[in-house]
Amino acid sequence: MNKRVRLLVMFSITLLLALSLATANKNSVDQINRKNNSHHHDKNDSSNDTKLNYGLCVSNYSHIQQDCFAQAKNNQSICLSQGILSLLENYSNQYNNQTNSTTNSSNLSKSEQRRILRQFRSEVMNIKQTCKEQYKQEKNQCKEDFKNNKLQCIQFRCKSSQVFSNETNKCVPKAINTTENNNTLQVKEFAFLPSESTIKLGENVTWTNTGTMNHTVTSDSGAELNSPQLAPGENYTHMFNTTGTFEYHCANHPSLMKGKIIVQ
Repeated sequence: MNKRVRLLVMFSITLLLALSLATANKNSVDQINRKNNSHHHDKNDSSNDTKLNYGLCVSNYSHIQQDCFAQAKNNQSICLSQGILSLLENYSNQYNNQTNSTTNSSNLSKSEQRRILRQFRSEVMNIKQTCKEQYKQEKNQCKEDFKNNKLQCIQFRCKSSQVFSNETNKCVPKAINTTENNNTLQVKEFAFLPSESTIKLGENVTWTNTGTMNHTVTSDSGAELNSPQLAPGENYTHMFNTTGTFEYHCANHPSLMKGKIIVQ
């Protein structure tokens, strides 16, 4: 067997192995995708279940994390197989060009063959390292996503006397609804009085229309505050279970009537 035939056989065997790996990876990825779709469906069903507890929530996200790990591992295999396939194609083209430019394929010396093989192995190692780094990054992202998702499960551990704070990701005591923390604001032409109030988490705020025209209490963004039309003498009460700053206005007089509630 001459040198050219031996080299072509080596490349052909490597190519067949790479193609087999790529096919196996594709089938594995399809299985992972089907499994992911199943878990996502379970998650959506669970989100509608008001009795979802902390353990079930964490378990659900744990399954999603394991699927994420498996997907990252398969991405590493695909990266490796595609990289080697591309490398083989480049070497094959270079070899054909080199042998075609000579009258005799045996002119490719042993030292040249060894140089080509060393270079090939070196580039394969570089591909492996690149794909390994990609896998590490994807796996770390899976861990970070699980960590953030798990924080949302804490709300299912809150007692009936507690509310979940998005700011601290903790269960905090609800404020007792008494006269002391039932804050009353006036709504009149053309102002909210006072225009800015600071309250504690879980407290109520009541807006009473003491004017002679209809007014509303409407959030500038989101739907935290969304009162109906308040006729003179009517009121609107809302409990704030999330910390933050809530700016609002009167939908009938948006440029004249503005207010702000700061929940601590």
